[in-house]
This record gives sequence, structure tokens and C-alpha cells, in this order.
Amino acid sequence: DVYKRQVFENTSGDGGSNGISLSAERTFQASIPVDMTEAEAKEAASSVTWTLTPDADAPDYLDDTQFPNQTEGGPLSAWLCQDGETPFFTDVATAAETVDGQVYLTVTFANQCYFGDDLSVPHSNGGSYMDVCGYFTLSAGLDGKTLGSVDLKVAPYDNFHTMSEIYDELDALVDYAAGHTDLYVEQFSMGQSQGDNGLESLDMPYLIVAKDKAAVDKWQEIKAEAESDPTALLKKLESGALGDYQVPVMYSNIHANEVAASDGILAFAWMLVETAASESGTIDYDKLTGFTAAGKAELAEQMGPAGEEGSVAVPDLVADDATYLGYIKGENADGTTASISTQVELEKYLSLIHI
Repeated sequence: DVYKRQVFENTSGDGGSNGISLSAERTFQASIPVDMTEAEAKEAASSVTWTLTPDADAPDYLDDTQFPNQTEGGPLSAWLCQDGETPFFTDVATAAETVDGQVYLTVTFANQCYFGDDLSVPHSNGGSYMDVCGYFTLSAGLDGKTLGSVDLKVAPYDNFHTMSEIYDELDALVDYAAGHTDLYVEQFSMGQSQGDNGLESLDMPYLIVAKDKAAVDKWQEIKAEAESDPTALLKKLESGALGDYQVPVMYSNIHANEVAASDGILAFAWMLVETAASESGTIDYDKLTGFTAAGKAELAEQMGPAGEEGSVAVPDLVADDATYLGYIKGENADGTTASISTQVELEKYLSLIHI
């Protein structure tokens, strides 16, 4: 069936997904088969309107009660960036071609960053950008008739997950680990959200990835003794009687609306289980060992002189223990220091060892 050959793809060559990202500027191509001769298609190409509207047949992406202003979509030329003025899509061009005897209408276009110069997907205004995200249908129209369409997804960034997608991803991750690794991987719920304003209470999930369940049980025993008899536990530690054990490390997002953190944690968990399933079973990483001269200067400037108003210079209490290797912040597009995490030139500011 030639109609299964409808294609939408990211043609940027950046390795990103074949969807539209609000924060990544890319080029795209969509091809749809049409019931026309090539000559008819070429004549129609100059008058075709490409429209991006919500896919009525796709599963719900968001709760309408929480996001009541979701876009109804419209022609590509009508989509605007967050400032309400800048076109989101540019360089829209339509052509016709024949492949294996089937005539296609093909559109190429590009998108700009929805947030202007800020590629971090700012989480202000309650994530209002979600109003333009979800499952969409890109349709070619001519004289009030739809010639064909292709489905696609619009998201803040490639690995963004809604809460329902996080639940699905956790299930998939646990199943994959069980079928491909010897790791102990299990998800739990730490409780439920408040569920006020008439909204449903939702599980707040957490995931354990460990060498085996015995390691987790051993730590639970240590934790219980630390709470009930810390003096006895300290003596075991000092004498070595505690034996071999693994100390847990927790990865979590701090604020509920800083959703990129949960997506990063999911990506990290997948990296762990996929590495365990690989032949090498090892992960390459960079170890930070100290600051370069430029790093020391940048750290001092960003922290400010000790004692001055607004200074966050290293307190004497932790001066001998704190490294502050993760302190340096990146820059905004205008060259000012970013108030939130942005990309930092690690090699410029930090000494690294690749392991």
C-alpha cells in the first residue's frame, strides 16, 4: 500500500528525533502520496497549503482541564514563537516527485527556537509552552480538499516525557532490565500527589537500580541500625565488622516544574541498564579533578569577595572539604552569567580525566 509510505523526517543530520522540538532549530521534510500525475502535482505545488493540527485519532497527550488553551493548530505560516510575533516555521517550500511510479507532494521547512535565544526550555508561566505540544497531523490542502497527511509529534525537546509517558517508560525500563541484565531494577511509589483542585492524585514513582536485591536489603539493615543504634553501627564501621556494602546515591529533581531533571534521570537509568546489557558492560565518563587557571578566576568572579553583600564565597566551615567543582555557571546569549544551569565549556574551566 503506497499510502503507508507517508514520511516525516528530521533532515538536520543532528541525530535528533523525527519530531518537532520547540528548543532545537532543525530542517524537516514530509512526503505524502497523492492521486495525481506528476504534472498535476507540480502545478498544484505552488498553491498547496500545509496545515498542522491536533491528531484527533491519537491518544490524549495532555489533560484538557490542566491545559485548556491547547492550540487548534493552523497553517504552518500561522504558527508563532512564544513572543507571539516571530514565525515558528520558516522556508516552507513544496515540490512534486515520482518514486517507484508513485507521485508525491514533498514539503521542506525549518523551525526556529520557540523560546527565542533561550534553548533551556524555561519553566516559567507553568509550562505554558505545553499548549503547542502533542500529537499532530501535517496535511496538504488545495481548494478546500485534503490531498494527504502525515502524523508527527511536537515536544519541548526530544526526550521530554509527560507524567503518563514517565509511567510507561518506567514500566518499559523495568521489563528491559529483567529480560536483558542481572541487575535488580524495580519501581516503587513514595506516595501520591495532593490531588487538589479536583485533579486526580497520582503516584510519585521512584526507581531502584542495584547490583542485586541483596545489596538493597543490606543497606536497609544498615539504615535501620543507624536510626535505632547509631553508636553500635559506628563501632562496626570502625572495626570493619560491617563487611562489604554499597552506599546508595539518589538522583532527583528538586522542583516539580523543572521537568528536565526527571527526563535526565530516566536517560541515566536507561544508560545503566543498557550498558549492563551490552558486551562491554562499562561506561566511559569524565572525572573532574580540579580547576584550570581560567576556572579558578571564573569561580572567584561568580562567587564574589567574601563578606560582600550577595557573596557566596566558600564559608570557612567547609573551606577544607568543599571543591565547588560543579559551581561554575554558563552564559546567556547576551554574555551575562546564567541564573540557571546552561552549557558550560568544561575543558576551559575544569581539569578532566577520561575514564
